[in-house]
Amino acid sequence: MNNQFVVFALMMLSIVPVARAQDDAYQIQCRALATIPIPPEDIRPAPGGCDSNQLYYGVDGNGRGADFIAARACAYRERAAKDDGQFSGAMILTMVYANGLGVSRNIPLAKRFACELDGAPAEMDGRLAHLDAIGKGKPDKGRFDICDDITSGYMMGVCSEEAADFAKVRREDRLRAIVRTWTPAQQASFAALRKAADAFFDASSDGEIDQTGTARGALVTEAREALADGFLTALEGFEKGLVPKPGPAALKAEDAGLNTAYKTRLAEIAKAEKDGEKGPGSVTAAGVRDAQRKWLVYREAWVKLGATRYPTVPADAWRAWLSHQRAELIRNPEPDQEGRATP
Repeated sequence: MNNQFVVFALMMLSIVPVARAQDDAYQIQCRALATIPIPPEDIRPAPGGCDSNQLYYGVDGNGRGADFIAARACAYRERAAKDDGQFSGAMILTMVYANGLGVSRNIPLAKRFACELDGAPAEMDGRLAHLDAIGKGKPDKGRFDICDDITSGYMMGVCSEEAADFAKVRREDRLRAIVRTWTPAQQASFAALRKAADAFFDASSDGEIDQTGTARGALVTEAREALADGFLTALEGFEKGLVPKPGPAALKAEDAGLNTAYKTRLAEIAKAEKDGEKGPGSVTAAGVRDAQRKWLVYREAWVKLGATRYPTVPADAWRAWLSHQRAELIRNPEPDQEGRATP
């Protein structure tokens, strides 16, 4: 036999155990779980275009319209079609079997489906350990959820977006309840305000939040959610009579405070860029200016709504209130910062 061939064969044999030794703990466990059988009776027909995510959580994330049996059928369909959606297919099946919803609880099968998900090693290890704990009957804080054990910035963003989608449905329900009895003119002004609000909220969350870290997706989503929640809370307060009541001189003071905050923020950015501290995706002067331009449109849209819906409130009272909110947002752009004010 050729000596070179023997040497090559021995080298290849030596590589195999090394590769195995470098496997993460979850990968070793997942290889064994891949043989866990799927009960044929659990796979049922599902219509094309079904959404296992909405069927599992409900359209509002709180169970409205949820159907766990349909969710399971749909998730099997998505899995077979190799649907790459984050909250679909194997992900939904993991939760269905872990919680025993619409089917008998089956922790080994839940773990098999969990192994089909992509995730950081620590995330996968934690998820499998969590499922083991449930299988051993240890008390859990509630229904098992894929987002319970996330460790990566990427999945933080995914789970934040999922929560934001459901929160938006709930907010829209509350907003519709507020405006349904308004006059056509008031509803038209509100529609214009919503359009301006969406543009400003997008510009602020995209352009005024530092996005240099791996959790940037979650930070942007949370920033926008804070603005949208503040908008709803303010409107509900106005409907109860808690409208802005600044005096005639308030606008001048608030406008001066806003100008100072705005110029200070731009100066901070200019200094960071000069010192070479600007990172990819971080806040830029262009981003702040774009948000400010859209805020001005947003402010005047509030003034127009106020004129039709809350006619006793002077236009400058709205401008003073909004200028105060904007100044605080510029000073404290992150959603979790103390003192952050949002309209």
